[in-house]
Amino acid sequence: MSVLVLHITGPLRITHGDGPDLVGLSRRGQALLAYLALQPGLRAERGGLADLLWSDRSDPQARASLRQELSVLRRALPNGVLDADRQAVWLTQGRVEVRHDAGEVLQGFDLPSEGFEDWLRTTRQSQPGSAPPAVPRPSQTPTDHRPALAILPFQEIGAAEADMFADGIVEEITGALSRVREFGVIARQSAFALRGQALAVPEIAARLEADYLVEGSVRRAGDRVRIAVQLVRGADGHTLWSDRFDDRLDDLFDLQDRIAAQVAGQVSPNLRAAEIAAARRRPPADRTAYELTLSALPHFWAHRGDENLKAIALLDQALTHAPDYAPALAYNAWCHAHHCCYLWTHDGAADKAQALALADRAAPLAQDDAATLVALSAVAGLAANDFEAARHYVERALARDPNNA
Repeated sequence: MSVLVLHITGPLRITHGDGPDLVGLSRRGQALLAYLALQPGLRAERGGLADLLWSDRSDPQARASLRQELSVLRRALPNGVLDADRQAVWLTQGRVEVRHDAGEVLQGFDLPSEGFEDWLRTTRQSQPGSAPPAVPRPSQTPTDHRPALAILPFQEIGAAEADMFADGIVEEITGALSRVREFGVIARQSAFALRGQALAVPEIAARLEADYLVEGSVRRAGDRVRIAVQLVRGADGHTLWSDRFDDRLDDLFDLQDRIAAQVAGQVSPNLRAAEIAAARRRPPADRTAYELTLSALPHFWAHRGDENLKAIALLDQALTHAPDYAPALAYNAWCHAHHCCYLWTHDGAADKAQALALADRAAPLAQDDAATLVALSAVAGLAANDFEAARHYVERALARDPNNA
C-alpha cells in the first residue's frame, strides 16, 4: 500500500514512500497537507482550513476554494490518503508518514495568506531548539525578494453607505492578484483596517509595509458602472499606471469577475515594468537573483540573437547567486531554446541540450509560479517537441493565474 511521506522540517518535500518527489501540487495544496500533518489526529475543521489558506477572501469564497483544492488533491494523491466530510478534512492514519529533517518547519515556504503566515510563524517559534528571530541586516535582500502590493478600499460614489459593491470589487481584485507569484499581496483585512484614515500614500505604504498600492473609485448611475483604478509607488505616491473601466450592472458576480480580470491583467505588467526600472538603477554587481532575472527580461523579449545573449549572461549571473532560483533557470532554458530554434547559433545541438538540462533543473522547483511554468512550456515545445508536456505546463500556469497574457 502506497504511503505518502511529508518532510516537514527543512524545505517541504512530499514523496511516494522513498521514491521521487510528488510534483504538480499547488502552493495551497502543499500548505494544506503540511498543516494537516502537524495537527492532532492529522485532521482539521473545514471552516478553519478555509480561513487559514484563503484569509483574503470571504467565507463562501474560501470554502468554495477549499472544495476545489480538495478535488484536485484527491486526483493527485494515492487513493485513500486524503478524505473529508462536511465538518472536517483529514489524512488517513497509516497512509501518511511525517518526517522531521534538519532545519526549521517548512523552511523557505510562504503563502499569500495572512492566516497561514501567522500560523507558520507561531509554529516555527515553538519548534524545539528554535532561536529567537534574527534581526535582518539592511544590506541583505532575499534571493527571490518579491515586492509587496496592497489593494486599498475603493471610494464608492453615488451609493448608499451600507452598499458593499465596491468592497466586493476590491475583494475580487485582491484574490486575482494573489494568484500572481511575482509579487506578494497584503491581506485585505490589513488594508481595510486603514479605511477612513486621512493618511498620505507613503504613510499608508509604511504602515502596510507595501512597495506598491492599488487605489480606486466606483461610480454608478442606473445600471452603468465606472471604475477608476491606479497603481502607485508606495515610497512617493507616484502614479505608475491608471485606467478606467466602464461596464453595466447586469449580473453582480460576473461584473466583479470581469473587472478583477481586467485590473489584474493591467497591474501585473505595469508593476513588473516598475521593478525592472528599479533593478536597472542598481549596479549589476549589486543586484539579487530576482533583480538580475528581471533585468534579463527586456533583452529576452527583444527576440534578437545579440539581445538573447545579453539575457543569458544576466541569467547566468543570477544563477551564480542562487543556483536553484526557478525563474532564472526556466528563462535561461527558454533563451537557449530560442537560440537553437531561431538559428542564432552555429551549435544548435549544444544549445538544445543546455535548454533541456536547465528545464530539468527548474521543473521540480517551479511549484505554482506561472511565469516559470510558461517558460517550461515553451522549452518543452521548442526544444523537446514534447507538446503534451507543453500543454500541461501552460494549463498549470493558467490555473494559477487566469489573467496571464
